[in-house]
Amino acid sequence: MQLRKIAMLAWFAAPLLVISWHYGPGQSALARDLAASHVSVARTAAAQADYAAASDAFTAALAGLPPDDPARLPIELEQAMASAASGELLQGMDQMSDVIKRLNERGEGNGELARATRSELGEAHYHAAWLMRLEGASTDEWTAEVDEARQHFRLLAETTSDPVEVEISSKNLESAVRLQRLDLTELKGMALPKKCSGNCQNLSQSKRKQRESRSKKPSDGNGKGTEDARQAIKNGKSKGAGGGERGEGGS
Repeated sequence: MQLRKIAMLAWFAAPLLVISWHYGPGQSALARDLAASHVSVARTAAAQADYAAASDAFTAALAGLPPDDPARLPIELEQAMASAASGELLQGMDQMSDVIKRLNERGEGNGELARATRSELGEAHYHAAWLMRLEGASTDEWTAEVDEARQHFRLLAETTSDPVEVEISSKNLESAVRLQRLDLTELKGMALPKKCSGNCQNLSQSKRKQRESRSKKPSDGNGKGTEDARQAIKNGKSKGAGGGERGEGGS
């Protein structure tokens, strides 16, 4: 008789447990499953060079995840890369900068994700400088982008013990220096960088508008982000944070 009561209680409790899971941990699991589905679609689109569709799918994946979900930042990096490749270079750069900022705040400024993001951001600044030179931007305008790229690549090279990453970052740094010294006539005879090739239009004008908008707000000036990152990496190491792994290179 006792066993029958236990069985009946279990029978009536089962639906309650299912409902509780569905509206509790189950919601988080469902959100992640849906996000994973969007990410899969996005990566397929990116592999087919349909970066606009990839960016939209990554955005959809992020929409269903809570702000503190640990899966967000890696997806945000991929979304930023897709945005940049689709022609929204400035938007992608801002998104990458935001990812790095939040990773620094979490004490993960020298982790694998932060280093991969910084590598991508350095390349984005490099490509921006290239395109702005071709558009006829002033020397001050495009060299500011080269300087940003150089700072990111130098920081990556100086804060790793991985010889492969040192080599990649050093080569990227050399590419940025070479871009700054290259004659415009020579540059015009070279193939455009793969990323944002032919997609980014009026980049110089967009940068001017962005600069004017930011000049109306308090600013720490160029290079502040990398200086903050150096301090964050230093602090992270003092707390026992590990060195990052190899990011993507190939400027």
